Amino acid sequence: MVKKAITSKNDCRLYDRSRKYTQKGGTMRLGGYDCSLVKGTQIAKLFGVSKTRERHRHRLEVQNEFVPDLEKKEWW
Repeated sequence: MVKKAITSKNDCRLYDRSRKYTQKGGTMRLGGYDCSLVKGTQIAKLFGVSKTRERHRHRLEVQNEFVPDLEKKEWW
């Protein structure tokens, strides 16, 4: 647990890169997924569309339960 944490929620889980993980089965998100872009954001302006498809090949992503908090902080 982080000292002097503002919340007791475990908002971020980090992998220990020095440790060798051998049991990774089913933990990687692969493939294409539909993605709605928020109107007025930089990415929506750059893409010039409201919907696109994302390609994934990674183990890390934002958990949807934290999206409202991130949007309030304008981190999104």
